[in-house]
Amino acid sequence: MTQPSINALILQTAHGDREAFAQLYQTMQKPVYYYALRFCGSHDLAEDVLQDTFVSVWSKSGSFVPSGSGRAWILTIAKHKAINARKQNQRVLSLEDTDAEDLQPRDPDSSLLDAIDAKTTLGELLNTLNRRDADIVLLRHAIGLTLTEIAAEKGMKRGTVFWAYNSAIKKLRKAHERMERP
Repeated sequence: MTQPSINALILQTAHGDREAFAQLYQTMQKPVYYYALRFCGSHDLAEDVLQDTFVSVWSKSGSFVPSGSGRAWILTIAKHKAINARKQNQRVLSLEDTDAEDLQPRDPDSSLLDAIDAKTTLGELLNTLNRRDADIVLLRHAIGLTLTEIAAEKGMKRGTVFWAYNSAIKKLRKAHERMERP
């Protein structure tokens, strides 16, 4: 969906159009979820942030300035919600308060555990990058934006985004190689 269409959906939502809001949700659901996941680090929190973000989009759509980027406006709301959710959820479990059986996986052959492990590795790899570069990689691969769209979204020159993206990919490869070594 093109950027003006997202802007138009937000404006229609501001006038109480539930169909436009549903379409906006369908369009932005995955980008918001993955963006929130980047900041939260937790799938459950990212789901909560997704819902909270769209509650805010519904209630604040009247304050949207149509000359701006609707996608960026929604992702900014998601970012703030994710940061706040992470702060509220930063409780550390003491190992002394945890039973040893609680730490054992229930099904060691589960593909769910493999998926969690893969996402943990991805999170560790992304943490080797600075925030800007990690955001560029996520916007490119998790959300599916082109480098030109990322440049527009971030207010950066396309060449700078291209350079940062390629540099980040090289850093990720090196970090992955270091992780694979015994």
